Amino acid sequence: YLRRATPLIDLTRFDEAAQDMAQYLSLVEDKAAGHYNVASLIFDKLRLQPEPAYEQWTIETAIGYVEKALQLNAAKPASDQQKDEYVKCQTLKAQMLMEKKDYDAAINLYEDLLQGGGSAAPAYLYAISMAREERGDSLAELVAPLDSALALMGSPLPREAANYVIRRGQLYANAGKYREAVLDYTQYAYLLEGKVSAVFYYERSQIEVNARMFQQAIDDINKAIEMAPRTPLYHVERAAITIRVGMLDECIESCQQAIRLNSDIIDAYRILGYAQLQKGERENARQNIQRAIDRGDSAAQKLMETYFQ
Repeated sequence: YLRRATPLIDLTRFDEAAQDMAQYLSLVEDKAAGHYNVASLIFDKLRLQPEPAYEQWTIETAIGYVEKALQLNAAKPASDQQKDEYVKCQTLKAQMLMEKKDYDAAINLYEDLLQGGGSAAPAYLYAISMAREERGDSLAELVAPLDSALALMGSPLPREAANYVIRRGQLYANAGKYREAVLDYTQYAYLLEGKVSAVFYYERSQIEVNARMFQQAIDDINKAIEMAPRTPLYHVERAAITIRVGMLDECIESCQQAIRLNSDIIDAYRILGYAQLQKGERENARQNIQRAIDRGDSAAQKLMETYFQ
């Protein structure tokens, strides 16, 4: 019955799925596990298939089932298995509270789970950082759980620490602490043995620009282009970096390559026009700035008013 409920949900035959789940609960011997499984199924539906909605299944419905599972599990004889099942139920409830946006309650539950220690402790700390971010806490309050999680993982850090490091780097970057962010991005790449994507190099190059680490930014955007040469955005980013350090020929070359890949890429025309202005090629510059204007670029309009009117 439980297995059949899943494809019925996929087919939006929710009434039939609900009947199967009720039949499952009436037959299953381990009622605690049964309520946990039903809670999980409803929660998956709410998260992964929110539309069309089914009025009988809400996040409160799912929480009700997992709370019943916790109640039934607590009544079982104490054993390692009972403890593991109880922790599993609490973890699911914490995830549901996050979905409900009840961040205070989710944080409290994750902190309770931390008291038990175990290998899942870093994951709980990561979740606490996420919940605090949603709650609007300070940068220090977001980073502290990640620092604690990484400390628990020991030194040298294992590969699975990469997700914790990159999240901390993203938090630093969002807060304007760019050099700290670059350090974490670099450690992330190290933990993954350099097996990172072009997107990673593009993102790190942007952070490096903000940190005024221009040579590193150029190196990274060149690496992104090497890995994904037909992505116009990367060529535009290279143009934006090289013009900042006076590498006008390199900037112009990058803009022209971006335009060859996508003739409607607005930023490339504006940057190209500005670089040509710096080289004294006023007519070429005017034409390219006008092309950006024709494509709706207000920044290019300001350039035209400044230099040609």
